[in-house]
Amino acid sequence: MICMLGPSAASTLDIDALRAFLAVADSGGVTSAAERVGRTPAAVSMQLKKLEEILGRPLFDRRPRGMALTRDGEQLRSYARRILTIHTEAVAAFRAPALSGSVRVGLIDDFGGVQLTEALSAFSRIHPDVEVSVALGPTEDLFKRLERGELDFSMLTPGCATPWLTEDALIHEEPLVWTGLCGGCAHERDVLPVALAASGCAWRKQAIEALDRSGRAYRIAYTSEYYIGQKAAISADLAIAPLPRSIVEPEFVVLGPEHGLPTLGTSRIALRWAGPDHRTPAAEALANELIAGFGSAPSLAVA
Repeated sequence: MICMLGPSAASTLDIDALRAFLAVADSGGVTSAAERVGRTPAAVSMQLKKLEEILGRPLFDRRPRGMALTRDGEQLRSYARRILTIHTEAVAAFRAPALSGSVRVGLIDDFGGVQLTEALSAFSRIHPDVEVSVALGPTEDLFKRLERGELDFSMLTPGCATPWLTEDALIHEEPLVWTGLCGGCAHERDVLPVALAASGCAWRKQAIEALDRSGRAYRIAYTSEYYIGQKAAISADLAIAPLPRSIVEPEFVVLGPEHGLPTLGTSRIALRWAGPDHRTPAAEALANELIAGFGSAPSLAVA
C-alpha cells in the first residue's frame, strides 16, 4: 500500500530508481523498461514501489495495456531528467580526459529541445576546449550531410527514405502517438485532418499505413519538414499529428483507439557515424552526453 502522507525531510531519491522510472515512463511498460536498464521486471517494479512510498504519491496509472503517468508522475519525470543530467555531468567532470578539437553533429529538429540542449550545455562545461557545431533538420537531410562528410555523426529516425543500416546504434525507443489540442475537435471530423512531416519521414509512413489499415477516412491537411509545423497545426486545432510521446506539449492531448484512431507503434532513434575516422575522442564524448540526455541508453564504447 502506498503511504499518502508525503515525503519526510530525510527522504532521498535513488539514482537507479529514477533511471528505471524514466525507462517505464518512456516505454509505457515494466518489461520493456527492464530490458533498457538491465534489470528484471520484478526489480524495476520494486524500484517504482519504493519511489511511490518515498514520495507518498502514485506515479503511474496501471492499466491492462500499459502504464500511464499520473499528474504527479509527469511532474517527477521533469525532475528526474534534470537530476540524472546533473548526476551524469558531475561524474563525467571527474572522469573526463582533457579534450580539444571540433565536433559536427546532426540532430533531428523534433528532439533538439530542452533535454538535448541541457546535454550540449553540460558537455561544453566539461569540455570547454571542444568546438561543437550543431545541424538541425529532418532525417533525410542529415543522412545526405553524413554521406558528404559534413557531419561526424547524427541522430536519425530511419525507417522510410533513410533505411536502417547494420552499423546504426538504437539509442532511444518510445511510443508514437496521435496528438491533438486539449479540448480540440479536429479528431472528431468525419474526414480526419492530419499534419505530417514531408515525404521520407518514418513517422509519416507509420501514420499513413496505420490509417489505411484501419479504414478511417483522412486527408493530409498540413505538411512541414519541421516539428514546429506540426505543432502549429495542432495548436490551431487544424489537424492531429503523430509524435513521440515524450515531446507531446502540456497543452496537447494523446489520442488513441477510444477516439477511433489506430495505434502507431514506436518511434526509434538511431545514432549513425559518418565513418570510423570521424569517431574521435571528442565526438565519442559528445555522443555519450547526448545519449544520456534521453535517460535510457547505454554509453557507446570507442571503436
